Amino acid sequence: MFKLFRTKQLNTPTQGLFLMITITIFVLVSTEVISSVHINRLRKTTLHNYSSSIASTLSFWDNRLDVISNSLLQIANVSSGAYFYVCNAKDTLTTELSKSELYSQLNYYSTSQQQAFHFFAYFPSRNGLLIESKNYISQRAERESVKSDILSLLSQDRAASKSGWTLLLNEHQPFLLNYYLIDNNYIGAYIPLGSLFSDVTQADSLPMTIQLLDEQQQVICQSAPADSSTLRNTASFDHSMNCVDYTFRIHLPNSLFLSETYSAIALTVIILIVGLFLLSVNLKYHVHHVLKPLDTLKSGMQEFSSGNTEIRLDSSETYNDREISSLYHVFNNMVEQITSLKIQVYESTLEKERIHNNFMITQIQPHFYANILHLIFSLAQIRDFDSIQKLSYSAGSYFRYLLGEKGTFVKLSDEINCVRSYMEIQKLRYKEALQFDFVSSDGGSEDQIVIPMILQAFIGNSIKHNITLVPVLTVTLKIEQDARNLLFSIHDNGLGFTPEILARINKNEDISVNGHHIGIQNIKERIKLFYDGDGSVQIESEPGNTLVKIRLPIIKKEDFVP
Repeated sequence: MFKLFRTKQLNTPTQGLFLMITITIFVLVSTEVISSVHINRLRKTTLHNYSSSIASTLSFWDNRLDVISNSLLQIANVSSGAYFYVCNAKDTLTTELSKSELYSQLNYYSTSQQQAFHFFAYFPSRNGLLIESKNYISQRAERESVKSDILSLLSQDRAASKSGWTLLLNEHQPFLLNYYLIDNNYIGAYIPLGSLFSDVTQADSLPMTIQLLDEQQQVICQSAPADSSTLRNTASFDHSMNCVDYTFRIHLPNSLFLSETYSAIALTVIILIVGLFLLSVNLKYHVHHVLKPLDTLKSGMQEFSSGNTEIRLDSSETYNDREISSLYHVFNNMVEQITSLKIQVYESTLEKERIHNNFMITQIQPHFYANILHLIFSLAQIRDFDSIQKLSYSAGSYFRYLLGEKGTFVKLSDEINCVRSYMEIQKLRYKEALQFDFVSSDGGSEDQIVIPMILQAFIGNSIKHNITLVPVLTVTLKIEQDARNLLFSIHDNGLGFTPEILARINKNEDISVNGHHIGIQNIKERIKLFYDGDGSVQIESEPGNTLVKIRLPIIKKEDFVP
């Protein structure tokens, strides 16, 4: 366009006016097309951002419901716990003491969840004994109605234990309910579905409607009354949760995505038409005093975008238009700021990479701490002080290594000691249900150096995903060495990976199993990063036979950089 202005001879005002009208029509048409494309992209982007935010909130609730389920199983599966004695105690004193202790446990878990969940234990074998945590439902009629519905449901469901949260449609409001049949008695928890709905809407502060759909995509309930005509004027998307066998359909008003854009376009057209008259009068002036300086500015921007960060415009040149001089100043300032920003972004990226690597090395799941503390508590209850001493020593050694100052590489002997401490903790927890064998064909290999937390990560995955699924889980760690490599093999007799999961692992996709992140991709990335792509991880899996093979190049001491 600028070349056209420079080459075309404007002999008369009519020629200049015709040229300006042509350019204006082109700009109007382009503005309409670009605006339509931009509006559509903006709507899709905004909808995606809202969907991601709501998905994060539902994921948080998924984890929370999973924690509650695990808490229920933990209460009921302790062989010397209060639930066990209420079920099986023969004398009245033991029964009464266990009832009181179980009541305290239920209240403790309810309080730890900010009283959002209500815990209960129902014992048909004890003449319908019901032990509940403190109920925070304000209306007595609603409390009694919910209790009646739950007892009615449990009296009809005498089948095997179930898992997963289900919907309880009470006359006052819907609830999410989960319960387990253990020792012919029940333990469970429930929460008003409105708490989840409220959390989702408050997280984004949006006027939305949330519907709960069954497997046939029929609406079971929704967060607020809304007729079909209202919902037709919304954008909707579906989300699911691992712990709940229902689909959440979110409706957002279209007004969130479409603002006054069309009005702005109309206003732009009017301004351009009015400006056409003014520009036609001052065409010659603008060609000389505006377009030429703008062409210089454009050339400077193109040169800067080509990589010349030293380009600067001479803002000291005299222009009658002060805005042009200001643009030159703004351009020069922009170049300075972008150059400085590139340096800051580069430094920030390096820092993020360092933090990310440290996180991958030292990531510890909070529930592991809690499991150790609960185990110490259980051992203290039965006065098994020898086991407490062993557990405390192993846990201390494990966390001292895990949280201690380490370089990029550590001695293999330290890594093996960390694995042994970790397995001592797990063996005290699972006793005869877990066996661990360690085989080293070359004692000298323990003096080699490796990146930390590689072996423990795979062994931890074997236990986490198999310990409750086989009668006795056997994990074997074997270490060998050839001329150039350290060779590790980790074998277990668990259920193994499904073909679909194994295929995703081989494609280097990050995955989770039953809602638990297993982090294999992180390990592969660390091996690739610190061994320059020379290491490898191979997994062979079938039911009852899973083998992980890790190959790490031997690092010579003269080449070692801490």
